[in-house]
Amino acid sequence: MSIEGEVISGVIELGVRIAGEIAADANHASKHKRGGAAKKMNIETFNAKKEEILRLMAEYMNGAGDCGYKLRHIKKCGKILDTYYRELSACRGIFRNNKAILKCAEKAILALNALNKKCGNRLIETDQREELAPLIEKAAFAAGLTEYGDGGDFTAEWREW
Repeated sequence: MSIEGEVISGVIELGVRIAGEIAADANHASKHKRGGAAKKMNIETFNAKKEEILRLMAEYMNGAGDCGYKLRHIKKCGKILDTYYRELSACRGIFRNNKAILKCAEKAILALNALNKKCGNRLIETDQREELAPLIEKAAFAAGLTEYGDGGDFTAEWREW
């Protein structure tokens, strides 16, 4: 085989390998996007879900007497989520990458952990966790997250709630 033939053959092999890697990455990412996590999440969708979570916290607080947290804690939870979404927005486009997106999620989750701890671990209980964790995940996928670990709930890595 001539040198030109070897070069062409090498380029073809490289192209086939890259195409295979792209397909594998896409397949891997789709396996790790849980029920609806890949759906587009814009600021309106995020805010609607966030407000619902905060509303339910407030309803519980108003009906439970001494529930372990105050309105200021609920507002702080909202601010943490707003900051998370704003920071994720900076990860979109050409700057998006899994590491930066996961770092945003980690920062938000650690802030939520600290807030929950101040409230005697009573602000974020099972019902709130079941809403917050998917909200954080869906926003991360909307920002461009393509993969994470073994495909489980990536928020569990940092969550204490």
